[in-house]
Amino acid sequence: MTRAPSQRSCVGCRTRVEPAALVRLRRRPDGEVVIDLDRRRTGRSAWLHPSRRCILAAGRQRAIARALGGPAKLSVREPEADALVGAIAAAVAGRLALLGRTAPTDSPEISALVRVQQSLQRSGEGA
Repeated sequence: MTRAPSQRSCVGCRTRVEPAALVRLRRRPDGEVVIDLDRRRTGRSAWLHPSRRCILAAGRQRAIARALGGPAKLSVREPEADALVGAIAAAVAGRLALLGRTAPTDSPEISALVRVQQSLQRSGEGA
């Protein structure tokens, strides 16, 4: 019997896809929300497509705050969405540069990051 591939739901558009297509936001124990490119750290998390559209939709629905179990006042408006997309693009580019020097080119982590970067570029939001 084969195991079904894991899937996660984007909190913005609510579509279910494999985790490699999404970015994980994680709430640290001190309450700070960070981008978790490792996708392994502990803590409450929210998965979303690395697109301005999904980030804004998640903000309107208060889905990020709900998924993170944080305060209801956590919101994402256009300036914050633009900053978050920029931070995701920068984090992905930085991690790819590091992994390009240290990891084999066919590693699953590099493949997942390349997918996120391509998604950002297709939507015209990445660097």
